[in-house]
Amino acid sequence: MSKIKALIIDDEKHSCEITQMLVEDCCPNVEIVGVATSPIDGMRLIRQEKPNLVFLDIEMPVLNGFQMLDKIGKIDFHIIFTTAYDEFAIKAFKVGAVDYLLKPIDSNELEEAVSRVRKRMLEPNSMSHIETLLRNMQKKDKVDGRLTVPTLNGLEILPIEEIIRCEADSNYTTLILPDRQVVISKTLKDIEEQLRDYPFVRVHQSHLIHLGHVQKYIKGNGGQVVMDNGDYLNVSRNRKQRLLDSLSGK
Repeated sequence: MSKIKALIIDDEKHSCEITQMLVEDCCPNVEIVGVATSPIDGMRLIRQEKPNLVFLDIEMPVLNGFQMLDKIGKIDFHIIFTTAYDEFAIKAFKVGAVDYLLKPIDSNELEEAVSRVRKRMLEPNSMSHIETLLRNMQKKDKVDGRLTVPTLNGLEILPIEEIIRCEADSNYTTLILPDRQVVISKTLKDIEEQLRDYPFVRVHQSHLIHLGHVQKYIKGNGGQVVMDNGDYLNVSRNRKQRLLDSLSGK
């Protein structure tokens, strides 16, 4: 078998350098054909290089590893996830027989993971386990009513029913819960898309609200909503009717 073409996608440049060095030292049958330090660049490189294998970090800003894969669509390459300890993700990997490496990466574990991938490449339907993992990750959030979001420190899993509202701040969004605020590295548009199956309504360019936390609506040009934590939010004129329809159950 020819060399395995591989990419490294990790938002930490230092981690990319260490992974590349370990692969070059321990896995002579693997050729690193590209390195990306953002999921957006990672998706571009995947389309450009058409790799056999991707070393993919999970905790990245804007899109985490799972969200990046979801946006790519058809996955025709093998994946070795790299991550700091994340109990839920690792349980999911073990159940789905998905390869992963804990940071800091151990050279022996790296060799074993690459060896498993090499064997899997010879099997029919060898990508089905990755597709199953992604489906299960999506199902879990919907069944449990939880939202997995990328923060500056990794991933945080939030109960959706406790999210009072979401406020845009450029490429970041602040999620307001009863007892705290969580700043995440995603746009409000991205969050709105993730929450489309839940009772959230965009009332303003900067505000997405949970209908279950609306205390009252105050009439006006666009009007205002009062949330049950005491926040007053302006409603855009062009979003007013949709809000009123949603509040009245239409």
